[in-house]
Amino acid sequence: YSITRDAKLEAGIEFEYNRKITKKIDLGAGITYGTGISGKDEKGYYRGPEFLVVPIYGVGKYKFQKSFLGYKGYVRGVAGYPLIFMKESSTTSLEGIAYLGIGVGVDNSKYLLEISYESAIMNIDVVNIEADSSKFMLKEGYIF
Repeated sequence: YSITRDAKLEAGIEFEYNRKITKKIDLGAGITYGTGISGKDEKGYYRGPEFLVVPIYGVGKYKFQKSFLGYKGYVRGVAGYPLIFMKESSTTSLEGIAYLGIGVGVDNSKYLLEISYESAIMNIDVVNIEADSSKFMLKEGYIF
């Protein structure tokens, strides 16, 4: 399902471990697995995943103390490294440079809802240019 000509919906799963440092600050680490990044053919149609980006990152979260209906707001930032897995038939060579992101959300002790912008910055070795895989995400999750 496409939102615009160059954007598409994507599914993924994310695992994080966070530890409370102070009443307002959590630090942790995580990994994200998505559906892959598709290329377009000469007619402009998506071909299916050419490569898969699996970011491994550190995460910092600042929690606001005021709550509304049991939910507290937060601001979250991530920084890490994108692992890249290429399709065997791919002619492009990629190297991960950095994974960065920022988001805002709300959570209670069991559930979270977040909007974030995250980007995997990569170097395309064949033509020696820099590219990125940026996306806006709406996340929902369960807290264990």
